[in-house]
Amino acid sequence: LPILNVVGSRQAVWSRNETPRLPVGGFADTKTLRVSLWRTRPGDLLRGGDAFGALGQLDRTWEKAPTTLPAPLALRGAPIAQADLPVDAPDREGVHNTRLTLPVPQGKPGLYLVRIDGPRKSRVFSWVLVTDIAVVAKRPEGDARVLVYAVDQNTGRPLPGARIERLRDGRPAGSATADAHGLAWLPPLPASAKERTDVFLATHGDDQAAMGDSLWAFQPESRRTVVHLHTDRTIYRPGHTIRYKGVV
Repeated sequence: LPILNVVGSRQAVWSRNETPRLPVGGFADTKTLRVSLWRTRPGDLLRGGDAFGALGQLDRTWEKAPTTLPAPLALRGAPIAQADLPVDAPDREGVHNTRLTLPVPQGKPGLYLVRIDGPRKSRVFSWVLVTDIAVVAKRPEGDARVLVYAVDQNTGRPLPGARIERLRDGRPAGSATADAHGLAWLPPLPASAKERTDVFLATHGDDQAAMGDSLWAFQPESRRTVVHLHTDRTIYRPGHTIRYKGVV
């Protein structure tokens, strides 16, 4: 049976002036693969349900490739682009590895769901985010608020006026506007006894980016100081000077 998979580590976020590519490999007796794209705004997809977790499932390239999309990522409407793309010739064992150039419309930001169809109903899904916005979120020690930084990833310049939103488990949980330095403070939320997922959306003009992660590190019980000490050697003789370093 033919096997398709997204192989190895991949670049998931691309700027608007780049051409997204996706590494695909496996056993497939074919010279082309059909690639279909669906485009949406990150915020439209990530509001409600666990779409962020579902995107993470598609990133587990070391596991068997999903042949159907998780429910939160259900495709709507016709694809915005389709193309039959050539694959590289297989090696001596019949395995091919190809970097597919995705037919993403030039300069169109958005989150693109990718479906790749091969022979005999073989199929694999993935996604790419096209945006010029980079988002960084951190929680300073001793402060329950979250600091979010929005910047143009091509120039490194901050994005004043960018709208910053937080979604907790897919539901709105605070918003703010970036200042002249691209910084925005989001108010604290009540601590939770279970793991939560926060997604931070940054919108600037027609562009939108998202970043998120599980929030075990944001829980009060985990905010403790840890110090690692090590010396410059393991054995000393009498009279030797002991040099050591601490990392907090």
